[in-house]
Amino acid sequence: LQDDHHTKPKEFKGDRFVFDFSQSYLPVGVFSRLVCLCVGYCGVNASSKTPEPILHKNNAQMWLNENENSKVTLLENKQKVWVVVEHSSVAHIALSMSLAMMSKLNEDAMGDGLEYATLIVTGKKAIRFVDAKKQRLEPWFHTSEGQTEKNRNPQAKIGVEDFLAAF
Repeated sequence: LQDDHHTKPKEFKGDRFVFDFSQSYLPVGVFSRLVCLCVGYCGVNASSKTPEPILHKNNAQMWLNENENSKVTLLENKQKVWVVVEHSSVAHIALSMSLAMMSKLNEDAMGDGLEYATLIVTGKKAIRFVDAKKQRLEPWFHTSEGQTEKNRNPQAKIGVEDFLAAF
């Protein structure tokens, strides 16, 4: 792990959402496990041109594919796990991936015991995930209902569902 240079969400530019554990607590190890799942998924879909992930104690940067614009940052800060995408074109992919990974982590490692809220951040406001989904809030929800992850991310060699089924 590299030394932490960036530890606050505002230090990262881009669209963001947050898993907010502040009403309960963020258990030790949840962030690390989430990073491992996300990096694993990105690695399965990587090509020789995809940048290597950059891992720090409290944040991780990874790329969904070989495109520079596909960078996703996960950041642990004050009972919250932030997910930041630099380019809005991959926001829906990062959201889908992160939600699936957190759900898998909650089911398998935490016995469905994690208590958190998923919030989409727009400007200075945070909107509950369910409300953002109802509003089809851009750029997070621009794909059609019923599409598979593979269809949402045409460069993916394997979808999130297939990746998680291997565990």
